[in-house]
Amino acid sequence: MRATGHGRGGAISGSPRRALGTRAGHWMRPAPWPVAPGPGRPGLQGVTVRAAVAAYVPPGWPSGVHPPGSEDFEATAVGWLLDVVPPDYRLYGVLRRYPIALATLAKYHVTACVHGARQGYRSARAELGGVLPPHALAEVLAAYGSEGRRLAEAEQAVGLVLRALRGEVFAPKLRDESQR
Repeated sequence: MRATGHGRGGAISGSPRRALGTRAGHWMRPAPWPVAPGPGRPGLQGVTVRAAVAAYVPPGWPSGVHPPGSEDFEATAVGWLLDVVPPDYRLYGVLRRYPIALATLAKYHVTACVHGARQGYRSARAELGGVLPPHALAEVLAAYGSEGRRLAEAEQAVGLVLRALRGEVFAPKLRDESQR
């Protein structure tokens, strides 16, 4: 491939990513499926092409949950949320029938877990310093730290799923030029 001096601001010939321009975000990707048949596209006759629109999901969106608006969004959201909360929550059919109720419950549960992990981290030295050897106390603090980060990420993800279940549509944010 070679750079051209004309068209699309000096895009590299044959590169669909460069053809999008330098301002394209990470969510803009060339289509991984075949394009519709047409002039100059031999061999695609008879191929049925379904239009696919990529949905934007914000950073922190849980990886196992389909994007809002997709066919399986609610089903995957319920499955993921049930993995976030204690197993006994699976006994309540109302939480499966009303995903927004499950997400609300999960929000309060995960928020309480984050609060508990932070409180445990703050008090670990005072409560355990006299009964644990220093290396064990360091390991306990490391466990609190990693669990706290995991729980904070889960709290953010639950919040995003709850917002999507309430009908919020996510759109990419333009980066502020002063933050570069």
